[in-house]
Amino acid sequence: MTWLVVKTTLKKVWYFFKTYWYVPLLISWAIIVWLLLRRGPSRITDILFSAEKSYREQIDALNKAHKREIRKRDETLKKYYDTIEKLEEERKRKNQELTEKEKKRVKELTERYKDDPESFAKEMAERFGFEYVETE
Repeated sequence: MTWLVVKTTLKKVWYFFKTYWYVPLLISWAIIVWLLLRRGPSRITDILFSAEKSYREQIDALNKAHKREIRKRDETLKKYYDTIEKLEEERKRKNQELTEKEKKRVKELTERYKDDPESFAKEMAERFGFEYVETE
């Protein structure tokens, strides 16, 4: 073999590694993983089962949080509709209709005070002229 043949072959190898650098990286990574994990398949299965268990626990936690959010939303909507219904009944007694602006205000108050019913009741009494009676 002449020096030119060796030089050309080395250049071709260099260009191959320069273009396809990930091929030797993947091969060396596969060899390292094989050397580390060849001791026994039980470690691999333990890792896979623990990962699946962790995944299931995370999904369950997400589902529970979603259900809580849906329940809170439904409770807030129920409060809103009940309040609108009561206000409309009260206004009908006074021969007045509840305006859209007032409906929006009730919705804002319902969302703002969803965790504090006492403050909600006080604000509604002040805003719409109801009499607020504290509970014992």
